[in-house]
Amino acid sequence: MTIARKIQLNQSRMQGLLIALRISFAYYIAKFIFELFRYSIFTRVLNSVPIDPRQLVLVEFIEIVTWWFQFAFIVLCGIFMILWIHRAYTNLGQFERLKYSENMAVLGWFLPVFS
Repeated sequence: MTIARKIQLNQSRMQGLLIALRISFAYYIAKFIFELFRYSIFTRVLNSVPIDPRQLVLVEFIEIVTWWFQFAFIVLCGIFMILWIHRAYTNLGQFERLKYSENMAVLGWFLPVFS
């Protein structure tokens, strides 16, 4: 390992973060609109208004799709966090010699969390 390392710039990470924030914002706007639709369906059910069964199936389908999208987004955020920790530890090499390998930076964060 050499002490002098190339610094990894933050511009590409910042652009990725802005894209992720835009996707997240659009998702929550769509989720809010869906929740209003779902509320109107449940209000009609409580008021004994007849509802087409296809609408109920559509509501459940949209709920499942949004749950999977949210799960995938959380997994992607976890991957980006691991990459961020790895890059941050790698950038420390310009100031002093690293005591552990770059992979230990990620494990050093996750081991206390899981124990």
